[in-house]
Amino acid sequence: MDPADDPATNPRLRAELDAARSWGVSWRRFCGWAPVRTTTYRYDPDGRLIAAVTVTEPEWDDVGRDAVFALMRLEADLCPGCSQPLAVTAAKENEFRWQEGATVKCHRCAAAETVQKSYEDSPHPGAVFVAMELKPEADDG
Repeated sequence: MDPADDPATNPRLRAELDAARSWGVSWRRFCGWAPVRTTTYRYDPDGRLIAAVTVTEPEWDDVGRDAVFALMRLEADLCPGCSQPLAVTAAKENEFRWQEGATVKCHRCAAAETVQKSYEDSPHPGAVFVAMELKPEADDG
């Protein structure tokens, strides 16, 4: 397989395949393809139409199927916990090499968590969804 056609090495292709899957369309359709429809008409000796057969180009071709199978192989080799390749995360030589990276705090999630905790004693705390909105910036002038 050409590396350009491999979602493991082509981030754009992987993103396109993921997006097409999430929208429930073929990769070709997501990329702008539209099927060609060809209609053939048959007439009797007197010139009357007796049949019309329309053939539609298939939604999936070998290239699209190969790309989807490559994505499936890639995803089958991802750790279900961290979504990274098991070939790297489970390699014996990497057992003691993992370390903490940059820590990021999402201030929106922190605020939502604080509000959510105020509903812990309500009859259905799991049914409470907290909508958050960003306050306008203060005018320093």
